[in-house]
Amino acid sequence: MTDSSGIDFQRVTTREQLVGFQECASIGFQSKLPDAEQWLEAVSAQLDSLDHRVAVDGARTVGTFLSFDQELTAVGGARVPVRAVSAVTVLPTHRRRGILGTHMRECLATALADGAAAATLIAAEHAIYGRYGFGQSTESTDLRIAVDRGRLPEPPVDEVRYVGGEDYLAASIRIRELLDFPGRVSKLDINLRRTAGVLPGGGPDETLRVVLRRAGEVAGVLAYTVAPKWTDSRPDSTLKVTELLGVDAAAERDLWSFAMSIDWVLWVEASQRPLDDIATTVPVDPRTVQPSNRTDFLWIRPFDVPALFSARRYAAPGRLVLDVTDPGFEGAGPGPAHGRFLISTDGGAGTCTPTDEAADLALDVTDLGRLWLSDEPVARRVAVGSVRELSDGAAARADLMLFSPRRAWAVEMF
Repeated sequence: MTDSSGIDFQRVTTREQLVGFQECASIGFQSKLPDAEQWLEAVSAQLDSLDHRVAVDGARTVGTFLSFDQELTAVGGARVPVRAVSAVTVLPTHRRRGILGTHMRECLATALADGAAAATLIAAEHAIYGRYGFGQSTESTDLRIAVDRGRLPEPPVDEVRYVGGEDYLAASIRIRELLDFPGRVSKLDINLRRTAGVLPGGGPDETLRVVLRRAGEVAGVLAYTVAPKWTDSRPDSTLKVTELLGVDAAAERDLWSFAMSIDWVLWVEASQRPLDDIATTVPVDPRTVQPSNRTDFLWIRPFDVPALFSARRYAAPGRLVLDVTDPGFEGAGPGPAHGRFLISTDGGAGTCTPTDEAADLALDVTDLGRLWLSDEPVARRVAVGSVRELSDGAAARADLMLFSPRRAWAVEMF
């Protein structure tokens, strides 16, 4: 498809187009992939499942857009089909030419037609995606831990083992089958392999990988690097966590304990962790763990409200009617999530159906993903004006029904 300004919109089907995609994305993200050749080889083999799109002006790729099928975990562990958006760039020379809008509208319309319950993305900039109905739905934080003040009981040594890349890959796949974090998204195979260090043709790999097992079964995985440093002839090294996942809080504690017990390490750092990470609560000295860079992470664009709210679990029985305003993609008309919906729960399960009943809460589609994942108390959203309470006590009732014992966490970057 070529627009009126001569920009040609194409789906990537050849390696040559993929090279152009990579070059444009490197400029847009202001960095080059350290494993660019390996990435090209791996992605070339998956072009059917990874929908790479480019905008081309003459012989130059001036915009990129990637989408792919993904699973998103609801409160309670059920997984719903969604469409993920990633690698969105437009060259500085071609801004304000409608490139993002053309790519995004086509992607969302196709995802909706294919039966996706929502679309997801991780926003590099906060102000861009609200006009398409995306809203901040989870948060993350970076952690810096002072090991000398925060040591934990060490896990049994026979449960922790260093492993090679293929063993780590198998363990990381298994652990993701067991995780039920609300807001968790499935991880692309290429990213699983990159974390495991098994992309074909990869260069030197300084990452160390550990698997935690209980009774022979995988209970957690940890990948990390160490930046060695000595200050005044004393060890002052920093361990940087690449990945730390456990099947439960005890497994997470054991992995943190292992990381904090390594000789010569005085600092442990980890980025994009959940706000209620077990590491923020177990040390005796509350100043041991220094959170920073608390920020938005996963953004959700809901399509199918009944499917989303019927998939999740509920902490209390009740009835709640939501009035959702969905202006469509760039305000083009009522969007797929527009309407009034009755949530009825009993015994943990719930149903969600369109209704004409009077509404209890009113909100914009951009706030719906956060409410679905119970990322923040509804009463708090009412207080800041993002959600309107239309019946007495509706916010308190919603908080009882929607309560989740764990904060939402997407887990994966994509």
